Amino acid sequence: MTLEITPTLPEAIAFLADVQIVPRSRSVIPGARSDSKPLRVTIVHYWLVSMRGGEKVVEELCRMYPQADIFTLVCDMDRISDFLKTRRIYTSFLQKIPGAKRHYTKMLPLMPFALEQFDLQGYDLVLSSESGPAKGIITRADALHICYCHSPMRYIWDQFHVYRDGLPWIGRALMSLTAPMLRGGT
Repeated sequence: MTLEITPTLPEAIAFLADVQIVPRSRSVIPGARSDSKPLRVTIVHYWLVSMRGGEKVVEELCRMYPQADIFTLVCDMDRISDFLKTRRIYTSFLQKIPGAKRHYTKMLPLMPFALEQFDLQGYDLVLSSESGPAKGIITRADALHICYCHSPMRYIWDQFHVYRDGLPWIGRALMSLTAPMLRGGT
């Protein structure tokens, strides 16, 4: 089950902190489970390579769910906050590609595949903070996935031609082939 919302940060915090969420046949209240086991929470964010608006949302989600693990495609530990550095952060295989911390946006065609490789089967609540690709993660059927969608992926919608035209010929070809698939998932 995926719930997509695009609220302001205070609205999102109020929503996640106060509302009782009822997926399928069991009740889930953030921080507790009906079977008395602790709620397993993870936060999925497309990349952690700077401290801009999306990363500040991740920080707030971490404050709300201090036990949450973070999954991200690429992480540059030198460019994130000291607070985020204290979290358990898992990265994708893209992290191992030379230059990934600098050229991560050029890996767009690989991102959906990389996100599907994350094993989130142990989590009851999955919070994705992103603008597109992280909605493609695979969760358990009974897990709740809430997407805090910052904005649509401009590089595959209204700014597609601007981004594509700035790439070398192979990048233009790959972007032309993969953008329709990515548009279908947003």
